[in-house]
Amino acid sequence: MVYYKGYNEKVSFKTRFKNAIKQKRFVKSIISFVKQDIFVPYIKYYLIKFNHTLFGNSFLVGNNEYNYLLKRHTYIDNERIIEIPYALSFVLKHNAEDTLEVGNVLGGYYDLKHDVLDKYEIASNVINKDVVKFNNGKKYDLIVSISTLEHVGWDEPKREKTKILKALDNLKSLLTKNGILLFTVPLGYNKYLDALLNENKIKLSEAYFLKRISTNNRWIETTWNEVKNTKYGEPFEAANAIMIGIIRR
Repeated sequence: MVYYKGYNEKVSFKTRFKNAIKQKRFVKSIISFVKQDIFVPYIKYYLIKFNHTLFGNSFLVGNNEYNYLLKRHTYIDNERIIEIPYALSFVLKHNAEDTLEVGNVLGGYYDLKHDVLDKYEIASNVINKDVVKFNNGKKYDLIVSISTLEHVGWDEPKREKTKILKALDNLKSLLTKNGILLFTVPLGYNKYLDALLNENKIKLSEAYFLKRISTNNRWIETTWNEVKNTKYGEPFEAANAIMIGIIRR
């Protein structure tokens, strides 16, 4: 079984075992492993699943209804629970050869065959290029990015906060006529991005805002004014509000 450190960095039990031996912290590591990777996630999973089963397992974006992602060993206690099903609804409507994903996210949940662009993550199906410079000579009907663009230029060794605008411009240039760029970002994480949204500096064809309203990870659609001052990691873990942005060429 594989466990995760961060969203996509996979750390096997074998690696953890070796590290525990090297650090001479075997007993403490096993206790921590059981608590953090087995006991707590399973308790969270069943509590959240019970709540969603009892009170409804769907959320709304626009006038459309989507089912929450309720799968064990996934991030059931953060924003992935809504981002994945929403993005997947678009991906499944497009041919894999005409789809590009920026940030290797969906592959951690489903076996999909589309192109994946991720500057840092090493995997057999991932193109390791900078999103600002990437151009493989193809045009895409769909480009999708799940909680990735907020890191561009913001979490890199040398911060370049305006880089996200260059990234969006480049991705738009990779779209076919009538192509769609769909991206989600957590609010309150990248202050510069939040300011761009507040000042309407990113021209979107559609924008939807959702906020988390409970410990059991339930979300509702709302307005920008309701979420523009949302803090990341408060009062709930990770994103407490997200934006879904759609740019149609």
